[in-house]
Amino acid sequence: MAIISNGYVGQIMQGDQLGRWHGWAAGRRYWCYSHAGGGRISVIPSGTREVEASPGYLGAYGIVDQITTDTPRQILQLPAPSSGSRHYMIVMRREWGSSAEQPGRSYLAFIDAGDGQVLPTRNTDYGTLDDQPLALYRVTFGESIPQLVADLRMVGTEGNLYARSELVLQYMEYPGARVRIGDDEWRYEPSYDFNGAGWHRYPFVEGREVPVNIAPNFTGASTFAHRQGQRVTLRGLIQSTRGNLNPGRRYFIGDLPTRFRPTGSNRRFYVPGWADRNTVPTWLLYVQADGDLYVDVVGPGRTADIYLDSVTFPVGD
Repeated sequence: MAIISNGYVGQIMQGDQLGRWHGWAAGRRYWCYSHAGGGRISVIPSGTREVEASPGYLGAYGIVDQITTDTPRQILQLPAPSSGSRHYMIVMRREWGSSAEQPGRSYLAFIDAGDGQVLPTRNTDYGTLDDQPLALYRVTFGESIPQLVADLRMVGTEGNLYARSELVLQYMEYPGARVRIGDDEWRYEPSYDFNGAGWHRYPFVEGREVPVNIAPNFTGASTFAHRQGQRVTLRGLIQSTRGNLNPGRRYFIGDLPTRFRPTGSNRRFYVPGWADRNTVPTWLLYVQADGDLYVDVVGPGRTADIYLDSVTFPVGD
């Protein structure tokens, strides 16, 4: 992976770069990623305690970082503990430059997180030096493959933030922040006398929508599950980042939160792709009782697009 940054002092943006910066990161206060695949930290199996970020976009505070598959790759090697295990928080570190001669830059870095129970202190002086948390990994003595403990990224939409681990609440302590994690919404609210603030959990509310958790190699930031009574409806678009998918193979595309999973047996649905959206179904969608989502290619006109416009099924409590 290589990182192309826009928004630092002295940089000139044109065309789609300027549009993406203005429309997405120019006014955003929270570090987010643009779709479920962008900035995902994964292990390099052939390396020794090495990790890298998947392609996509990260940004806020006027900076947009595009992670590409170009070379040179930015590979981060985590330290080897002398015994036991250590945790490390992987971050996208941003150093703002002062001029075109000393431009800013974005790069992967790690911060020692000790036993991993609490996220470590990070740089938060945006405009000078700032760290965007991406993942928490554990490295064990004598092992070359780090273990993922928590995905610390958040995706931002209009008025909402979505995350997968409650650890993100430790770095999102901004009054007014709302973060959806699984079936719950967390709100950082001021105390009655406005002399303090803290997180408050709001459990599942009837009629709410939650994001579908998207698998690696797919995107779908606007794909949601809506529950009303004892039924769930899926809506949105999931796309393969690897191009058209091949018949004869079942693909894992994501999973559903606990209270949005079908009751009883697994479910199957025929769903369209772009090339034949109003004619022959392209995909056979499997909604498993454990929440996993799979697709098979079954029709002509194969594409990388999977539409979930009319998928509905019963759920339990």
